Amino acid sequence: MPPRPSKPVSGQHSVRVQTQLRQALALHQQGELDRAQALYEDVLEAQPGHPDALHLLGVLFIQREKYREAIDLIGRAIHRQPGNPAFYYNRGSAYHRLGDLEAAVRDYTKALELNPKAGDASYNRGNAYFALGRWQAAVDDYERALRVQPSYAEAWCNRGVALVRLAQFVTALASFDRAISLRADYAEAHCNRGTALRELKQSSEAVESYDRAIALRPDYAEAFSNRGIALQELGKIHDAVASYEQALALRPNYVEARYNYANALFNLGQLDAALAGYNRVIESSPDHAAAYLNRGTLWLALKQAPAAIADFDRFVQFEPENPAGYLNRGNARSLAGWLELAIADYTRGLELQPGSARLHEHRAGAWQKLRRFDEAVADYDRAIVTQSDSHIALWNKGLIHLLRGEFSPGWPLYEQRWYLDGLTPPEFPYPRWTGTASLEGKSIFVYAEQGLGDTLQFCRYLPLLAARGARVVFEVQPALVPLLGTLAGIATLLPRGEPRPACDFECPLLTLPSVFTRDFASIPAQARYLEAGSESVALWRARLGPRQRRRIGLVWRGNPRQANDRHRSTKLAELIPLLLPDAEYFSLQKDVTESENALLEAHGVHNLDRHLESFSDTAAVCELLDLVVSVCTSVAHLSAALGRPTWVLLTYGADWRWFCDRSDSPWYPTARLFRQNAPGDWSDVVCRARSALTEPASLNERSS
Repeated sequence: MPPRPSKPVSGQHSVRVQTQLRQALALHQQGELDRAQALYEDVLEAQPGHPDALHLLGVLFIQREKYREAIDLIGRAIHRQPGNPAFYYNRGSAYHRLGDLEAAVRDYTKALELNPKAGDASYNRGNAYFALGRWQAAVDDYERALRVQPSYAEAWCNRGVALVRLAQFVTALASFDRAISLRADYAEAHCNRGTALRELKQSSEAVESYDRAIALRPDYAEAFSNRGIALQELGKIHDAVASYEQALALRPNYVEARYNYANALFNLGQLDAALAGYNRVIESSPDHAAAYLNRGTLWLALKQAPAAIADFDRFVQFEPENPAGYLNRGNARSLAGWLELAIADYTRGLELQPGSARLHEHRAGAWQKLRRFDEAVADYDRAIVTQSDSHIALWNKGLIHLLRGEFSPGWPLYEQRWYLDGLTPPEFPYPRWTGTASLEGKSIFVYAEQGLGDTLQFCRYLPLLAARGARVVFEVQPALVPLLGTLAGIATLLPRGEPRPACDFECPLLTLPSVFTRDFASIPAQARYLEAGSESVALWRARLGPRQRRRIGLVWRGNPRQANDRHRSTKLAELIPLLLPDAEYFSLQKDVTESENALLEAHGVHNLDRHLESFSDTAAVCELLDLVVSVCTSVAHLSAALGRPTWVLLTYGADWRWFCDRSDSPWYPTARLFRQNAPGDWSDVVCRARSALTEPASLNERSS
């Protein structure tokens, strides 16, 4: 309500002027602004410097959102009567609404100097300080207002909000409770109380507060949005999505609700919908830094490195001192193969956050891909010092040891795999065998734990268990059961998913090398330890027909779900230079695409995809080929385990099992390795393999 006029001024028109002023004020208070304005202007025509008329007309202009005119009028009133605190208070209000917060603070401060008990001036100066981000000053002013008016519910509520910004959550919660005790139907206080509870990790109680706010105000979009955050923290992602959707139905342009909605969809794996959400946030708010960060992370999940880099570039522009931008951009650059630039990003992140184990881990990973192993180990060690249970650092450090053939330090660290995401050891009622207990007359349950290629490579250790007197029960992927039935040393071959028998011990398959292999000489490297079924070989011999030329098998990609598949696999087109006129080629690739099949037909390559119904079929075909050329997949392991000539095409950062800088394999005497000389460069690998195919020894090679 506008303040009352001050004492009348003297002059011949004073009585008439004061009468008009009282009439104007009455109309003003009744909301008849046009008539009130006309009377204020009549007064000012009679007495141009009348301070009350200037002031009240300024207040009326504030109500009409004509803030600059209001500031001018009230300023003239202050010039005529500089000691009136109401004048400063209302001009401060005009500045506040105009967005000139510093000027508003100055006027509120002057009003308080003139009237220290002006609770509204303290409250509104607190609001201005809050808008300026000066949280403690805001709290001080709200408390000053409350000393004047202890029942000021809005001041209690706003004090709580400022305390939340100061991370004083317990005190903030008490402030919201006081506001609610004064006004039980205060929806904003219930909503803000929920936020304080959420910060105190009491998300269930927070949801109850948001629900109360929504019950009081069913159109309260902020409460629905905040409720969604609390539900998300409780792991109730679907409920969170529904809450965000209600917020957006009430306010379609609610940027923060849209942003959190996209985050929830991302968590649910609904990537297209999440991407659309981030796009809308950025369209509405082009400076929304967090949306760029999370959209970039989504692009990373989709393996779209250029798009991710572009988004992280924007985030770094907005928040150049935030290490998260450099960590994520480094990851995107690493995905793109820009490893030196990735290292520069991780290094900048570490300058901003020197103790970050994650940044050390990721920089070590980039060094590792560049095969700069000393730098990689140093960074993994820094990560471990910072975070002693950094399983990823311990694991990768172990892989470097194994890659170098340093088995003694490598195998113990390889056990860190059980602490990584996606791999959980099954629970057994019998103890783990670690190599010390006698196996004579005992049964041991060994289980395949990783991919098909791993099973094919490391099943070679089972005969060593049998040699110690053990009865070996081997659980494997069902697809491998027919092929592994002839492996020596297995008493019972069990498809995964079947009931498990009682045994004396258990052991994961890839723990066995840590018991039996301490150096290259102790690798059980027999040339042939698997056999293709004779009936299947006979069937395929008839199907392939008489041999006219050398027979060569091709495999160019592995399981796309494997973490490193985009690096270890290549494209069929890259292998076309291997197709020589004096050889007959067979594709052993599964899930051949339509375009790949067209390319195979165009070059006369036999596509066996539809006919290879099992690993037994693939094994039989390998037996009938002179050579298998494959990237690092299960077929390469199968062919080599059968003792067939096998050429493995390896990426620059090849898996540890192929060791460093070797063209042969201690695991497979019949294997020959062709390695990339630069990351991502398959052309040089294929060129060397083609040259090898034309060597006389290769030309004369025949299968036995």
